[in-house]
Amino acid sequence: MQIAGDPKRSARRLRLQIERLPPYPALFLVAGPLAVVEPLKLATVFIAGEGHWITSGLVLLFAYAVSLFATHWLFVIVKPKLLTLRWFARLWASFARVRDKARRWIRKRVSRLRMS
Repeated sequence: MQIAGDPKRSARRLRLQIERLPPYPALFLVAGPLAVVEPLKLATVFIAGEGHWITSGLVLLFAYAVSLFATHWLFVIVKPKLLTLRWFARLWASFARVRDKARRWIRKRVSRLRMS
C-alpha cells in the first residue's frame, strides 16, 4: 500500500505556511499545544493518584514528547516573527541573559569540582 504524497514535501509546505503567519497568530499557534500539554502533565498526578501508575507514566511520557518535539519545532519556526514583537523581544533577551548567566555559573562550578 502506498501513501499518496511526499511527507517531506508536505512538511515543507506546512512550514512555509507557518512562516507566513503574522506575529500574533504565530504566538497563538505555539500557545495552542502548550495549552493542551501542560494541563495534561498535571492530569498525570491525578491519574497516578487513582492507582494507575503505568497509564500515568505513559500519559506523562506522551505529554513530554509532544511538548519537546511539536512545541519546539513550532517555536523554532515562529521565533523570528515573535521577535518582531517588542515585548517578546525584551522578554526573550531577559531570558537569554538569565540562561547564559546560569550556564556560566554551572560551568564554573563543574570546573572547580574537576580541579578538586
